[in-house]
Amino acid sequence: MLNIKVILRILFMFFLLLIIIELFLSLICTFPNDYYVGTPNSKFIWPVAQSNLNGIERDAVVEFDKYGTRSSSAKENKTQLLIFGGSTAVCSALSQEDTWSYKLEKKLGNPYWVGNVGRDGINSYHHVLQARHLLEKEDFKDVKYAVFFMGINDLNGYIGSPDTFLKQAEDIKKLYQISFGHLPNKKLVFYRRLTTFKVLQKIKRRKFKTLDPLKIAFLFKEQFRKRKEANKIEVLPNLAPGLNSFKTNIYKLISLCKKNGVEPIFVQQTSLWSEEESKENEEFIISGPIRYTQDYFSMSALSRGLDHYNKVLKETCNENNILLIPLTIPKSTKYYYDDIHYNKYGTELVSDSIYNHFKQNSI
Repeated sequence: MLNIKVILRILFMFFLLLIIIELFLSLICTFPNDYYVGTPNSKFIWPVAQSNLNGIERDAVVEFDKYGTRSSSAKENKTQLLIFGGSTAVCSALSQEDTWSYKLEKKLGNPYWVGNVGRDGINSYHHVLQARHLLEKEDFKDVKYAVFFMGINDLNGYIGSPDTFLKQAEDIKKLYQISFGHLPNKKLVFYRRLTTFKVLQKIKRRKFKTLDPLKIAFLFKEQFRKRKEANKIEVLPNLAPGLNSFKTNIYKLISLCKKNGVEPIFVQQTSLWSEEESKENEEFIISGPIRYTQDYFSMSALSRGLDHYNKVLKETCNENNILLIPLTIPKSTKYYYDDIHYNKYGTELVSDSIYNHFKQNSI
């Protein structure tokens, strides 16, 4: 048997090796040490062309500028807009020039810069954290307008598991990790500050971002299949607690914007959901899973739920004299690649609608 001295010697050599590796990696690798949604000056290819998604005809090239935003130009000496939202804002399945934020900037013209800090899967709790830290950064001190594209992820998150959704604010560390791609070292637990950990994490992310196109196609196909074969539930849970949390977060966003001299603008979200039966639209729906079960909410239930969230958003904006943009996108599969995400034809309509409201309100 190994004696204590031998074990201690092995442990000492192990930790010494880790220290050497950490020092070496620290010399040759640098990582962002601030709040960033995307990795600054980076890009990756999301291979979705073979997924047979409606209106998605090529792989998506996702690029981030030096500020960690999806943008297409320099922002100095321009009227600056910052877009907050989830996957329907960041448009990860679309290349830069097909996103609605890119198209909006082109329609607004050269005096405008549109930065997109949308992030897949996040909701109003995450938007509050993002706004709190990003609007205070020197990088965004000249942002004039903050555009919030929100509602659907709050709805889906809440009805999928009301208790879990409402308790998410209790795990602040996880909330930060989901809200940002990078955090300042002071916000990280010890081991996450290590360069060794960050290198391993980068390798893991790169592996995810280089998934086999056929595997991605299979994952999308499985989402549609599970929804199609599932039992559909017509009755929504009591929405009041979820709507109250949504309204509270809207107020927080308004307050954070005013604190930083930024004008908030909210955009109501759209979907293929409707009260009326539509076999064609039903084929495109993946939303509405109920956590810990195999069931999904019906299309009509989802439609009613979104109406409630959009109504709260409208009422709150009216109460505070905040500009609200009600999108009017036809409930047609021509404009979506699933039930809530826009293809390039849908983003054209989104950018048109927002641009027109901007012009009507002298923005």
